[in-house]
Amino acid sequence: MSRRAAGFDLAKSLGDPGFTPSRRDVPALLELLAEGGAEERELAQRALRRVGEPAIAMAMERAKEAQPEARARLVGLVGRASGAEPSEAARAFLLGALEDAEASVRRRAAGGLGRTRGDAAVAEA
Repeated sequence: MSRRAAGFDLAKSLGDPGFTPSRRDVPALLELLAEGGAEERELAQRALRRVGEPAIAMAMERAKEAQPEARARLVGLVGRASGAEPSEAARAFLLGALEDAEASVRRRAAGGLGRTRGDAAVAEA
């Protein structure tokens, strides 16, 4: 595990194209995605997508308790980060989000499922 400088600032590091987030950064990045300003949200989402599966799993867990706007962002992250071949857990999460009371959450879930390869997502929906 690499050590970071004493003055390390995650928010500032997101603007550095050479920055690679670690798994330990995921909770703070999810917080920025859920509650940050527009630029912070975009940078956090890019970083979370680079983390991959650990970020997807934590986003799905956090979405259970999130407010509607943050939940929509988290669902969108799962859809984008999962790519064309989401895990079974991610696919089930997105399918479940199609039933959410919030239209924005349903739209993000549908968008994520629309990125999947094949007809499996359509057949399950």
